[in-house]
Amino acid sequence: MKGERKLAFIIAMICYLSINVLLGYISYRRGFKNSADYYMAGKGVNSILQGLTNFAATSSSFTMMGAVGFVYGHGLSFLWLGWIWTSIYILWWVFYAPRVWFFSRQVPIQTIGDLAQDYFNFKNTQRYIIGIISVLAQIGYIVAQLMAVGLLFNVLSGISVTTGVLIALTVVVAYTFIGGLRALIWTDAFQGSLFFIVAIGTFALFTPLAVQAGFPGTLFNTPEHITFPGSLGTWTPVYAITYAFAWGMCFVGLPMFFTRAITPKSERDCRKGVGIGNALTNLTAWFLMPMVGLMLFVIYPAMDVKLDLVPATAIFKTFPWLGVIYGVSVAAASISTANSALIATSNVFYKDFYERIIKRAITPEEEVKFSRVFVLVVGGICAFAAALQPDSIVALVGISAFLAGILFWCFIAPPCFPKLAWITPIASIIAAVVGTVFASLFVLGGVSAPFGVHGAVAGWLIAIILLYVLSPLTKKVPAESQQRYHLQYITEYFQHVEDNAKEQTNKIGKSQVSL
Repeated sequence: MKGERKLAFIIAMICYLSINVLLGYISYRRGFKNSADYYMAGKGVNSILQGLTNFAATSSSFTMMGAVGFVYGHGLSFLWLGWIWTSIYILWWVFYAPRVWFFSRQVPIQTIGDLAQDYFNFKNTQRYIIGIISVLAQIGYIVAQLMAVGLLFNVLSGISVTTGVLIALTVVVAYTFIGGLRALIWTDAFQGSLFFIVAIGTFALFTPLAVQAGFPGTLFNTPEHITFPGSLGTWTPVYAITYAFAWGMCFVGLPMFFTRAITPKSERDCRKGVGIGNALTNLTAWFLMPMVGLMLFVIYPAMDVKLDLVPATAIFKTFPWLGVIYGVSVAAASISTANSALIATSNVFYKDFYERIIKRAITPEEEVKFSRVFVLVVGGICAFAAALQPDSIVALVGISAFLAGILFWCFIAPPCFPKLAWITPIASIIAAVVGTVFASLFVLGGVSAPFGVHGAVAGWLIAIILLYVLSPLTKKVPAESQQRYHLQYITEYFQHVEDNAKEQTNKIGKSQVSL
């Protein structure tokens, strides 16, 4: 019977991966005008596709594995934190993404380095620093997703973790290489729809079993599972508050989300895409799957497996046929995030390094060729990093998120928000470098962070403190840049929003009259 289930899972995965490659080939057949078209999907994505790709890119392996396993192990304390940080980062996303979209229509922006160089008037050296931090922020995220797929292959088919990682990476690189961001948006729509439907089905199937086992009443017999610091004692007040607050303040700074702010067809599509994507993410990652985690705790209270493996193990044990479909949906959630991070990192290599180094003009065809080369380069780096088999998927995602926070507050937020005009070029660079070094030391180097906070949070907080300390002591942003962004672009942006609102109101009025 186990052999049949393994075979069914392998066949299902082959079908799923083949669909992704097919969508990549369809995108390839449409062709690309230049590197901007390859990396930005022609800046013509509608709100529905934008919402689905935001949902798929945001969800990651955490949605289908981490959210279930962590709530199973830690209890509701982790869920309370999730609701806090998502509420914070959604607010930032709603405010900053449309502004970045508008900026990208005024100046040629593709990466965080593009925006920072135009606003702060950075030289190439500072641009390289931003590029390095951007790559570090994304590589951990890609590896985390690939490790999730590798673990999945290992549990459900017996294939080694390394082999599973390489299979997933090969397919992701293949359809990204041939189809660019347009292929990723189409595959994200397919993959996001897939794991959303499976999440609903999993919740529906386990609910009657959990109720029969005494859910939710039996949870009150284990009060440590519904209060802080949680069943494992992890979420002490300082650790929990700083972790949740910092996640909310940092997550949106990932380069792949910056790219997603530029690709919509209109500012309205950008805002609606943020709303649709986050509504689906919160429903799936912060309600359906955490509830499954609590129900599994009631049904199987003493599972002796790593938290990341709780959902796949329990679901395969209870509903073997669902285990096959669930396994594919976990892969979909992981790969849909990995591909977004992969192409965003490739974009950084091309724009922040290659274009700065070469001194000659190249044809649009060469732009696309070199863009594809950097997809292969990033794929190779990820293969090497994943082969090291880091212990915790959640830790990798954590350090990526807080490096993203350094990128956001040092380089993205200052041009977007006039009240941050006090942040200076030198302060932003020093804060970013020092914060990145300390975050890496605390998380990867095993050095204990001060005051009982998470190591990556400490690195981000150090960067924020340095911004406050160094900015009054260093030279301000050039007056021309501040006037252009904070007076001209921001003013024009609000006028653009107002004009769109009036236009939409007029359309509604005309349609009502015609009816």
